Amino acid sequence: MASGEECRRGVSWSDPGADLLDLIVKKLTRASDYLRFRCVCRSWRFVAKRANPRPHLPLLLLPYDPSTERRSVLSVSTKQIHTLCVPELVNKIILPASRGWLLLLDVAPVVFSC
Repeated sequence: MASGEECRRGVSWSDPGADLLDLIVKKLTRASDYLRFRCVCRSWRFVAKRANPRPHLPLLLLPYDPSTERRSVLSVSTKQIHTLCVPELVNKIILPASRGWLLLLDVAPVVFSC
């Protein structure tokens, strides 16, 4: 039985334990849910990468403003638009490449000094 101190502290949602997160990520069936799971925090993103999710129908990346971390994707399976927060894409332009790969172009200014 948990002590009174443990009950008052509660559980950190950012780290409920790798075993529980593994179980959760394996139950995700929609690509949008998988992407949202990854966006919670770094530890959840790590678990999602490690889980090797089953293939999903594609999500189509919609046009966006590169100065924001929000990106919209269209789910082919549900025909819904989902908005995701992806901080790693701020000031990046996403370019198509071959075989489903995407290229990221960093648009942040770079200053060189000699």
